[in-house]
Amino acid sequence: MIDQQFATWLFNIRSPGLVDFFSSITQLGGSVLIATLAVIIATILIYQKKRLEMLGLIITVAGSGASMLAIKHLIQRPRPVGIAAIVEDSYSFPSGHGTLSMALYGYLIYLLWLTKWSRAIKICFAILLAVLIILVGFSRLYLGVHYLTDVLAGLALGAVWIWFAVRLAGRR
Repeated sequence: MIDQQFATWLFNIRSPGLVDFFSSITQLGGSVLIATLAVIIATILIYQKKRLEMLGLIITVAGSGASMLAIKHLIQRPRPVGIAAIVEDSYSFPSGHGTLSMALYGYLIYLLWLTKWSRAIKICFAILLAVLIILVGFSRLYLGVHYLTDVLAGLALGAVWIWFAVRLAGRR
């Protein structure tokens, strides 16, 4: 019930300018961009001889993506009807953009915390990445292609994979 009410409320306050804005933001959580960034970051980590961190990145992004697809096909929840500002053709639950954004950008927050940068710089970048994760998730709601619970589940799924990868890599 809350899903439909929230989706309807967002639909009723939608504006063309914000649709354009969130259509751009949503691209930052797309699977092609996330995979490309993950490969680039993994390459940098290999070059820096940070193999455990690279392994954690791969586990987080690949595990998130694979489990998200499996859950989508298991649940087969239809997307919201009649309110989408963009076309999507896969199942709705969980949000792939939410899952993958949390996985990659959330893991980057973890990697950031391992650097020798000042605490202030770490906090600034962590806040920027957290805002990016939230904006990508919200973009899916604003564009009417997901329900609130789809996005929340996607964010949670990505977070679980970060936790798992960090624990597996031996860093607590």
